[in-house]
Amino acid sequence: MSLVRCATVLVLATLVASQRERPDREKQKEFSECLLSGGTRESCRTILADSQGETGERPSPQPQDEVLERLEAERGAPAALAEQLKNCDYGEEGDTDAEKREAFKECKDKALESLERLRGDDVKPEELERELEKAAEESARGIVKRCLDAASTDSDKEACFNSEEAKTEMAAISGRDPSEFKADDMREAMREGAASDLVEEVSNCQKNAQDENSRKECLRPSDEMKKQIADSRGKASGDVKDSEVREFLEEGAEEDMWSIMKSCGEDREACLESAKEMLGTATGQGKSDITDDQLARRLSNAMKDELAESMAACTRAATDDIARQLCRDILTDQVLSTADNRTKHSKGDKNQALKEAGKAAATDVVKDCQGTREECLTRLMEKAAESMGRRPEDLTEVEVERLNEEGSKEAAKESIKSCTSAKKDNAQATCGDALAVYAAGRGKGDLDASEQRRVKQELAEDLEKDDIALCLKSESREEYNACMENLKETSDVQDELFSGLDEKVKEAKKKRAKDDASVDAVGEIFRSCMEEAESDAEKEECKKEIKERSEIAGLTEDEDDVILKYKRNVVAASARACDASKRSECVHQAKEELVKLGLKRRAFGVVKKLADLKEAAEAFAECQEESTVDGVDDTCIEEAKSTLEELSGSTEIWSDEIQAKVQALGEALTEGREILIRKLRQVLVEAISSAATCSDAFLDRIIDRVMGVARNFTVPGSDRPRDITDKRCRVTFGKARYFCKVSTEDMDDDETQQLSDDISEDLTTAEITIERLRRLGERRLSETITETYADQEVEETSSTSSTSTAESTTESTTESTTEATTTTTTTTESTMPDEQTTSGGTEHPTGANAAAGSCLSAAVALASILML
Repeated sequence: MSLVRCATVLVLATLVASQRERPDREKQKEFSECLLSGGTRESCRTILADSQGETGERPSPQPQDEVLERLEAERGAPAALAEQLKNCDYGEEGDTDAEKREAFKECKDKALESLERLRGDDVKPEELERELEKAAEESARGIVKRCLDAASTDSDKEACFNSEEAKTEMAAISGRDPSEFKADDMREAMREGAASDLVEEVSNCQKNAQDENSRKECLRPSDEMKKQIADSRGKASGDVKDSEVREFLEEGAEEDMWSIMKSCGEDREACLESAKEMLGTATGQGKSDITDDQLARRLSNAMKDELAESMAACTRAATDDIARQLCRDILTDQVLSTADNRTKHSKGDKNQALKEAGKAAATDVVKDCQGTREECLTRLMEKAAESMGRRPEDLTEVEVERLNEEGSKEAAKESIKSCTSAKKDNAQATCGDALAVYAAGRGKGDLDASEQRRVKQELAEDLEKDDIALCLKSESREEYNACMENLKETSDVQDELFSGLDEKVKEAKKKRAKDDASVDAVGEIFRSCMEEAESDAEKEECKKEIKERSEIAGLTEDEDDVILKYKRNVVAASARACDASKRSECVHQAKEELVKLGLKRRAFGVVKKLADLKEAAEAFAECQEESTVDGVDDTCIEEAKSTLEELSGSTEIWSDEIQAKVQALGEALTEGREILIRKLRQVLVEAISSAATCSDAFLDRIIDRVMGVARNFTVPGSDRPRDITDKRCRVTFGKARYFCKVSTEDMDDDETQQLSDDISEDLTTAEITIERLRRLGERRLSETITETYADQEVEETSSTSSTSTAESTTESTTESTTEATTTTTTTTESTMPDEQTTSGGTEHPTGANAAAGSCLSAAVALASILML
């Protein structure tokens, strides 16, 4: 016990002594004020010397000392700038709004000049907006902190985040209206301030540590650290976990690392060394243990936050689209150059950076918003749009839901990473629940067992994708592999995520995460490029780039298959993100996004089917991996079925054939086998009608049109028509969808594509209409085609299948092509009268239930008589 007390005393003594090692906030502010007012670095440097107990003239600093000196200036700048702006002349009472705006513009111009003096470099007006907001946040933080210190109840603490005094202070400094500031803005400011204070205190402690053990003690979560975090969040210290302390420390370190690089002079190497030292402060690593790739990943994280906040401030100040575009161009170039030291970046690079900024903004909302789900989604839409330089109304429903999903996963990843890091130092460290963080962010209640498994797998994939996205900047496969090796601690985080599972199962899950992450990382590069491409030549360059990136990532498939898998993932993520009531619209919006990436509208049906089946197979695999049942667990089959019905929008899509396909794909996933795209020798046709129920008469007319087109593609050496099979209808998302498959056994790819084009065009332009009895005694309704899909059907299959190779393959459909037995319906005539309809939500092969059909026919006939 005495040893513990002794250790505690030593730690406290270290902390006290360390306060003399680094200047406090007030001295940082004085140093910055000196520079802002035009003082030279040599003359202002004495302020820092005085704060450290030094006397006389301070010697000229070494390169790394200069880096840290610039960091002190950046740390003190917000408070110093706030003081300058508060003392600025904003006009006189009675001035018009225009006169007040002009007076504030003069204040901003002076602030810009002051910042240029502090940094010794040009500061663009687009950058200034964020600096003004940082100054406003710093000033408001003090007001909220004093309020929280005096608060005694939870309601009192909550009221502090809505402090009118703080809002008025922020408005005066930033030039915005007080009503624009929300409680979430205060929470974010307090969270960031606490992270910055914590990392500085630990840094001070470590500077004075006598040995490695003492240095590590500085990182150990103390009651004081937890109190600081609790105060910033308005909660009790006892609710703060050890992992949260680590999370705050790493957040603060990343912000300081960015400040170092942003204010870096010509000696970039010295800045990088200081940034490594700052990272080591938060993680407990020695500077020599931190690789360049690990540092790059942290800078990438900080870049996203910086761009999000800078873009939001700049966009809010922008008065038109031209100004918003300037924000995008100038700020993305600036942050990308700071991160990678390159002077030129492609339009695709900038687009991708803005998407990441939007996700960073969404993550902040997830962390700080305390309102209802609807209120938080509205807040997210506003902040994410500003961070991407867009208007909130320009974001679609599916974009907002995906951002909420991504932000929730990002917050959960930070939670599990900080837990893993904390447990490396102390196996008994307390941790927050990453899944609870995700669930809170989504705002849809607790996760059931199936959802927990899905989210864990997706988190593992996202962790891998972060690494892959960074390493894909490599110039060769060898450089890429070295980069991934340097980031191998991700595997430890995944182990924590999958704790309790068998090692073999863990490895299979990690391999699956890596495979899916590779496709998504490469696909996102392609997407960002295509969204900015304006000419065919630029689009070809995008395709060329994805081929190169695929090879570097080790993807052995054809680049078209990689793109197809990515598109499948976009559809699946969009369907997953939205509630059932909005799912159909979200899927539609995802389709429009994919069309911009070069997908033919008619091909969407095949992509959607791939997405639905893959998600069902994933649900089966994730369930089976944790099952204690020998062999196939019936519960897992039910979970796959439920997933497919939910995402497809049809309650009757499941069949023995579908079950066999889903199970075969799911088993391949659990065994870690490579999954390939296989082309089938048939065109899948899908026609969506305006009716809510199925009609065999309408199906017959669709089949007649398809047969008419197919006659133009006769089988060589034969006059017989092409086989048309699987003629059926099912209700999906409340609309009747009619399906059939056209055999292309003897056709090459070009002919198959031409057949698909012709069928789609014919069904889209044809006037196929039937009159249908709506309800006894009511008017008849017309049924028409509203949308048509037609494309060569594909399926996903295991690399160990006897009929597949490492490349895309084309398979005949006259026999079974998977481990499942394929069943087709080949009836060519309908036995139901034109006026008859069948109930919604079911799949209806033609020619079925003859006896029931007779009864229904009689009923319809009687109804017709009664109507007369």
